[in-house]
Amino acid sequence: MASPVNLSAAADEQFANENFEFAMETYTELAASDDPKAYYQLGVMHYKGLGVKADELQALVWFSLAAAHQYQNANELVEKLTTQMDPSHLEGLEILVQRAKLNAVKQPLFKQNRPQLNQGGLATKIEFGDYESLEAVELELNLTDEYSNFGLGYVGSEDPLQGFDGDNSLGTNEGIFNGFPFFLVAEYDVGIDGSVRNISALQSGGSTAAGVRDLSLNTMPIPTFEGVPVHFFSRAYMGIAGYNKYRIRNEYRFFYRNVKDLVEKYRQADSAEGRYNLAMALMYFPWVEREAGAVGEALASSAQDGYPLAMYEYGAKLYREQQDPGQAIGWIYKAAAKGVTAAQYRLGRMLIDSPWVVSDEGKALFWLGEAASDGHIAAQLKQADLKLFAGDSQHIDVVGAVELLSGIAAKQMENPEYHYLKAMTHFKMQPREMPKTLLHIRRAIDLGHDLNWDVSEWEDLLMGWTGEGYITTEEWD
Repeated sequence: MASPVNLSAAADEQFANENFEFAMETYTELAASDDPKAYYQLGVMHYKGLGVKADELQALVWFSLAAAHQYQNANELVEKLTTQMDPSHLEGLEILVQRAKLNAVKQPLFKQNRPQLNQGGLATKIEFGDYESLEAVELELNLTDEYSNFGLGYVGSEDPLQGFDGDNSLGTNEGIFNGFPFFLVAEYDVGIDGSVRNISALQSGGSTAAGVRDLSLNTMPIPTFEGVPVHFFSRAYMGIAGYNKYRIRNEYRFFYRNVKDLVEKYRQADSAEGRYNLAMALMYFPWVEREAGAVGEALASSAQDGYPLAMYEYGAKLYREQQDPGQAIGWIYKAAAKGVTAAQYRLGRMLIDSPWVVSDEGKALFWLGEAASDGHIAAQLKQADLKLFAGDSQHIDVVGAVELLSGIAAKQMENPEYHYLKAMTHFKMQPREMPKTLLHIRRAIDLGHDLNWDVSEWEDLLMGWTGEGYITTEEWD
């Protein structure tokens, strides 16, 4: 590893030669060691748009870090930028500064845990039976008031976005969603049995519980790679999100008008965030007029300009559509290294589930841990799973798995996977607690049956523990 002095000299040379992409990468590496010059140079590059889209707020963040060391004229630049900028843009500046510093410190760890591509498999596609993609599968839905108050504790995301840019631009609380139809765009995992798991709301409005429940009951075509079942992920567009233009215009004019106004607003926005929001609006509402390839172009442009959410969305789109798995994984990694929780979870899963990535339990645990620390429930579940069943014994941590599951217990009581993992913690703990093991495995099996999961392995476990499966926990000696 190069010394800080050598790294600094290399960064300066790259900067002088206008090799800004590599200069930024090297200065970012130096920033991990709290280097004021690196902070300052990153501020210069963001201010002038060298190797990155010009962004005064990001420049201010880096100059603020340099100013804390009294480096050169950083204090003057901070004062100048602060005076010039709209006060509303300065809200939360201190949080952004601390986040940038923490992220810089973590960069060496991010780099160390970058996934390695399985080059030999990149040309092979995942197949979905007779379908080209999982998004082409027609979902079986039965949206009635029966589930209007059904609470699913295992939905992967706690806080669905209320607007593409967080400003509730869709007007989803204006009263148009007082009853059905609701609006829901959700991302979900597909297990090797075709079951729908870890549903995460990306955009929602109204009473979505029935939609989430119906989505969870679907069984998808099993994704296979060279004939072997593999995990995958997909998206569902439900409620109004699945309606065509004419029905929305005729029956939900308020919603139709809001969407049209929103898209026009984002078309006029000359920023990475604006292009990201435009792409998401076009993705969520396929009836909105657009040129062919507009979603991908807007996401690619925003991602290339350094907008973290666009990096994830562009990578996820490329991955789901299998356009370029290598590039897809690269963008998801970049988003994860920028702190995007969904990208960190997805990267952790890929490091154990993706046929296009070299499997690595240690790296998977790292990224799942990053997502889990931000409250991502699906990441906590998968992290617990690895701590119980990792192939490498150095990653086994039953106590750690118990702690993870305890932290999410209140919201996971209807999740079969949670009860299965709880059963295995009681089975693996010393002393072993078989009554609790049996209670949880039976609960896992019952809930799994309700959701059309393949629970045969769990049933085999129960049979092995109890003989014929009829013994009660009180009878266990």
